[in-house]
Amino acid sequence: MKSLILVLLITTLGIVSSNTPSVKAGVYVSHIPIWILGNSGFTVDNGVVSGTGTRSDPFIIEDWDITVGYSVFFIQGASAGILVENTTASFIIRSVYVHDGPDSSANIVLKNVTNGSVDSVSVSNGNIGVLLWMTRDSSVARSEVSGFHFRGIGLDISSENAVEGNTIHDLGYPILARASSHNRFINNTIQRAIGGVTISRNSSYNTFQDNIIRDSNFGIDVSIDSNFNLVSENTMSVDREGILVGLGSTGNIIRDNNIPNSGLGVLLNRAVDTQVTSNNIVAYTRTSPPGAELFTGKGVWVLGSNSTRVTTNVITAPVGISICNSLKTFIAPPHNDLSGSSQKILQGPKACP
Repeated sequence: MKSLILVLLITTLGIVSSNTPSVKAGVYVSHIPIWILGNSGFTVDNGVVSGTGTRSDPFIIEDWDITVGYSVFFIQGASAGILVENTTASFIIRSVYVHDGPDSSANIVLKNVTNGSVDSVSVSNGNIGVLLWMTRDSSVARSEVSGFHFRGIGLDISSENAVEGNTIHDLGYPILARASSHNRFINNTIQRAIGGVTISRNSSYNTFQDNIIRDSNFGIDVSIDSNFNLVSENTMSVDREGILVGLGSTGNIIRDNNIPNSGLGVLLNRAVDTQVTSNNIVAYTRTSPPGAELFTGKGVWVLGSNSTRVTTNVITAPVGISICNSLKTFIAPPHNDLSGSSQKILQGPKACP
């Protein structure tokens, strides 16, 4: 009875603990950490319950409860609960609960993999939830990811993958992609994240669309020579920046996003050829921590950037659009609705921090 009352209280109050999995106790069967090396590694001993490895009949790994230990390592000193490495066969990891990884661990790792799928899993507590490393044509979908110190879902040197329909909460960086291009991040729900979604270090031609980010510090950061990415039709309610594009990134499109609550809606910091179009932005001046007011209260802030287009946005903020040390910034005031902003456009030294 006490357990039932506790569950009802948690549900009623909306409390979600990073230490509380969404899976039911007793559903899964305990299994030691799994290492599959090459297509020949898809065996019963390695948790495969069915399949032949073709697209129409993929290998299936499912219904296991795995505690991440120190028996499987994807690099020296970094352990994994499930590691699939150097494979081309089609497979699905689904309905597993992989949890409690030590420092420098990743609960599920696909390393040098094609045709892999992580679907409807629960991963919780550790350093990284799911890591795609040198992996392509694979996916992470419909899964719950929570309680990770560093990354919830990570992509390193990976392309043509889909991260779709996941619930990611109570962690550091919800999604972090590095040197990864042509990936799709669609319809994910992110809550209570310390850092933002980060697409960085030469990550280009990615799509971040139809995602919800709320009760978090930041929205999405596209930076460090990451080019031609699309950030579109997302909803972000965050304490600091909604969308940041910068540090040499070129040709990115910020379009049709809804940012109903932020400290700074869109920040372009040393960005080139960026389009900020048809976004609905509400920004407020923050007073905590001290000095935050210098960097908040702006709908769109163009800082040290070149060839920027800001058009057809609806902006409500103390300062609608702020332009500092930037060249070729095209703003179409008749086509941006700044009627809700106290100061419409601020340009020149006063627009700088």
